[in-house]
Amino acid sequence: MGGGSAPGSRPATSVADNLTAVAKKYPVSPGGYIGNGRRRGKVIQHHASDPDATAQDLFATLANGAQLVESNEGGRITALSPDKSKVVFRPTSGSDGSPAVEVYNPTGRTKLPPRQKIHLLKEVS
Repeated sequence: MGGGSAPGSRPATSVADNLTAVAKKYPVSPGGYIGNGRRRGKVIQHHASDPDATAQDLFATLANGAQLVESNEGGRITALSPDKSKVVFRPTSGSDGSPAVEVYNPTGRTKLPPRQKIHLLKEVS
């Protein structure tokens, strides 16, 4: 999982800068919520055939250009952007055991809500 910028690309200065890349891969509501499932408040479900790989890809896409900070808390990784926005990857959420990606957006000048948590669930056929 990387958070660096590709050669020749402009580094992101906020999580919101990466929303265009996210929207090319994942559904994003007009309000900036990411996911294809039910939403309850700031928690959104996203159903995928491989939730673990999808969570890692979503995190890497949102965290592009941010500084990665690893934690000793069960594999949690935080990506901090220069504008103080951040993305947190948790391989296992405390509520349902699914991988989760949390997005914190402290500025109101973007198309992202202030906070959202995406739970990646196994697609049901």
